[in-house]
This record gives sequence, C-alpha cells and structure tokens, in this order.
Amino acid sequence: MVLWVIKWIGVIVLALPVLAIVLLMIFGLNWARVPLQRITLEKTGRALVIGGDLSVRPGWPAPHLRAESVTFANPAWAREKQMIAVDKVEFTVDLLQLLKMKLSFPEVNLGHPVVFLEQAVDGRKTWLLDTAQSDESARIPIGRLMLDHGRIGYDDVNSKTSIRAELSTHDTQRNVSVDGVTFSATGFYKGLALLANGSGGSVLALHDESVAYPLQVDATIGRTAIKANGAITSLIKFSAMDLQLALSGDSLAMLFPLLGVALPETHPYAMKGHLLHSGQVWHYEKFSGHI
Repeated sequence: MVLWVIKWIGVIVLALPVLAIVLLMIFGLNWARVPLQRITLEKTGRALVIGGDLSVRPGWPAPHLRAESVTFANPAWAREKQMIAVDKVEFTVDLLQLLKMKLSFPEVNLGHPVVFLEQAVDGRKTWLLDTAQSDESARIPIGRLMLDHGRIGYDDVNSKTSIRAELSTHDTQRNVSVDGVTFSATGFYKGLALLANGSGGSVLALHDESVAYPLQVDATIGRTAIKANGAITSLIKFSAMDLQLALSGDSLAMLFPLLGVALPETHPYAMKGHLLHSGQVWHYEKFSGHI
C-alpha cells in the first residue's frame, strides 16, 4: 500500500509540469507577462518588460518558450538604462531543475540582442542578479547561447577598459550556424586603443572563470599587434592562458599593460611562441623572433 501511494505521488509530481504545458498551449502565455515582470522586479529590483507575445512548444524535460520584444534593466548606478534589449528570445527550461526550485536554461537563442555589462568602482557587477549585484552565485545557468547579430558593451572604470563588440553565431562567409562566435571589437583595454576580430567559443564563457575559452584573435592594442590561437580562462580577468601567440610592436616595454610583466625598452620587435599562464606564473616557450 505504501509503495502504491509513493508511486502515485511520483506520477502526480511528474505530471504537473506536463499539465501546466497543456494548459499553457490551450490558454496561451500572454497572461503570465504581468506576474513575471512583477516577480522579477521584486527579486532583483530591476524591471523586466515583455512587450510582445509569449508562446510555448511542449517538450520533456525541456519545453521551448519564445518571447518577443524583451528588455531587462540595469541597476540605477549603471551608465546604460538597459542591460539587455532583444527583439526575440527563444529558450528551453529544465523542468527537472524547476521541480528542485532551481532555474536553468539548457539553450537560449537571442535575436538581435543589445547587451551592456558594467563593473563599478566598488566591484558591483550588473550581470549579478541579486539586489546588491555582488553575489557571484546570483546567475542563471545557461547551457548553449546562440546569437543572431548581437552587440555587447563592457565598461570597467577601475581597469580603464571600455569595449564595444559585434558578434554572432552565424558564419557569414560560409552562411552557416556555428557552435562558437565570430566577433569584431573596438574601444580601450587598460587605457590602450583596441581593435580586434576573430572567433571563439560559447558567449557564456566570457565571464566564466572555470572554463577555458577557445579563442582565435587578430588584434592591435595600442601599438602592439597580436595574433593568438588557443584558450583563455575568463576573458575579463585573463586568469589563465594557453596560447600560440605572435607579437610585434615598437618596444617590448609596451607589453607591460597587457601581460603585467616588466620588460626592457627595445627597438621594434616581432616574435612568436607558446604562452602559458596560471595564477602568478607565466611560461613562454618554444619561441623565436627578432629585435
């Protein structure tokens, strides 16, 4: 008898998300816009606005949802009003995680997103969703993030960094979708003028300090030219590197803002080799070059 009761309780619990999906297909999702916006404001102190339709396509354990004309505000201290503005967002929700009261999106597809991220002088980060923007765990897990011609801005006053990038998961040369991103960027990095283009892995890894981010880049920072192919852990902090790296410039001393390593003043140079960085230790090996 006890086993029978437990079995039916389990069936009911698993059936609830399915029933919810059926009801949503019948009655639609637009009624949910107002409560979703209210809950988001209560939890984060920031406004979520869903200006278009909400719709759902059933699936187990991850139904597919779509929302149109969505914005999510930055905190009041940020320079830009909106953290995200997107024409449409399509995403899947992990119902098994939802039953555990955890929100997880296995896949997210953003149509023409405009994203602005900022780190304040006191360390607050706009992409952290707690009311103080200081809790590193206050993030929503996202599995695969796809972009359709997006723009991203990042500002960090402390490091004199301000970057504006355009990126996409669509390879325009081959006219196919790719797992990573192609990008171009301009702005300033540690006070030096930046111009870059290349390709990389999942956009989510831009702020992930635990995953090595595959990267191919051709850039100039200040008067230094850089070509790199390999992996970087955290594109914001550069906490670890494993790169085939080619550098050229007016003087080796100009590398100090980029690498944090003091080198002597020299005449123009060019070199290439294997760069490894972890913690406070740097390795530059199997290299050649001339000055």
